[in-house]
Amino acid sequence: MQFGLVESVRHWARYRRSSVALVEDGVEISYSELNDRVNRIASLILGGCVHGDRIAIALKSKGATIAALLAVLRVGRSAVLLHGGLPEEVLRTNLSDTQPSALICDRSYPYVDVMTAITGGPALNIEQELQLPPIPTDDILLPPTTSPDQEWGIVFSSGTTGPPKAIERDHYSMITETLGWCLELELHRKTAFYVGRPVFYTGGLVLAIATLTAGGCVVFDNYCIDESADEVWNRFQTAALERDLQWAFFVPDQIRNFTRTALSSPPRARAENLLVMGAPITGGEKVQAWRTLGSLIVESWGNSESLGTITDAEDLTRRPNSIGRPFLTDELCIVDEDGKALQPGQVGRLAGSVEAGFIGYSNRPEETRLVRRHDLIISDDLGYVDEEGFFYVLGRSQQSLIVRGRSVVLPAIENKIRQLNFVRDCAVVAIVPSGEPILRAAICVTVDSPPEFELLDVINRTLESSEALDKMVVLENLPRLPVGKVDRLKVEELVGD
Repeated sequence: MQFGLVESVRHWARYRRSSVALVEDGVEISYSELNDRVNRIASLILGGCVHGDRIAIALKSKGATIAALLAVLRVGRSAVLLHGGLPEEVLRTNLSDTQPSALICDRSYPYVDVMTAITGGPALNIEQELQLPPIPTDDILLPPTTSPDQEWGIVFSSGTTGPPKAIERDHYSMITETLGWCLELELHRKTAFYVGRPVFYTGGLVLAIATLTAGGCVVFDNYCIDESADEVWNRFQTAALERDLQWAFFVPDQIRNFTRTALSSPPRARAENLLVMGAPITGGEKVQAWRTLGSLIVESWGNSESLGTITDAEDLTRRPNSIGRPFLTDELCIVDEDGKALQPGQVGRLAGSVEAGFIGYSNRPEETRLVRRHDLIISDDLGYVDEEGFFYVLGRSQQSLIVRGRSVVLPAIENKIRQLNFVRDCAVVAIVPSGEPILRAAICVTVDSPPEFELLDVINRTLESSEALDKMVVLENLPRLPVGKVDRLKVEELVGD
């Protein structure tokens, strides 16, 4: 193929050399400088510093990750985007599933030596190489011609319900997704997009790629995932003061925290639009964020297997609880467990055409078969579609269960608990010791909350009998996965007997 991220960055480096491509921790990197970095890494790959068709990338810097990804693509290889901060056993599984033959890394992560040993090939320490003088021209590094069905790379699921799965994507799926974001968000050469999420997962990655493809500027902040919500908010405010941001991307938990902060301390700056995705968020929360933060809220639902929806501006007032419509040219439907399409209003799994581009999970044929069925990609999320064709999500299938003879959905219970003015955050899980599920929760409270010994009764009085909690624990902060989502497996451990 002759169009994609590599070709676009090379084009802008030639014709808009001084335009800012990346801002990382306040430091600007022009398209020319980014292209030089890409050339240096690509020349080292071609020179034998790393080898093989699949090359793993484990870098803490978001900007360096993008440069390494571009270099791997520029020489016609496939990138395996790792989060090097995961536990050793998870990294071993990731590498066993994908079997890359080399590693591009830095020394920021504790298991670099382990990852290097598993890949069996040389490791390219990018920190050292990027200190060398840049290569002045990329004439010898023309992007290769690739076929649409050739493997582009591998990204990993967030690991919300178990070990992250390695998701194989081809060039066609990545290019169509990139173009979809460019069209839906109206990205262009004057766009500045604050990506407040990791780029080794799909959300932050595709938004950065789309912005660079359009010739815009991606603003990165390499804050740690365990930093407090106030620290993340302050750094975002600083970035918005320094640059006119058209877009910023966060997950719902961050938006909720920002809204809470802004209620007592009005924003010093804002982005024109806030894109939220990665977990359920209610229409009321979106409207409150819009009014409090002063940014238009756009929600997107999607998964790393390449399905997706997006809301339009009018949806915020007309259908605030909706996750919107499918992306332009995409097809989406609601199906039962047998893959049969359901009628509007009926609850089932969100699904889309296999043409979306999900190849499969590396080294996991059975799990791939469960997702690719009946010429569909069938997601793990439950929802429904209305008469006008707009979609709504209720939660994951594992979060829908029968308790005391009634159907309950855990995110809906969490939404009720969050409405209490003394609750900062919460996570509800189901424990099944034997027989019927038992509901328990971890919550974070404000300083003016009722005494801890009264909390369970106070919360249960706001819930239906089928939603009542058996037990709860109070935490300073909820445990989170590296992607920033709540670590529900950890919550289950914390509330267990």
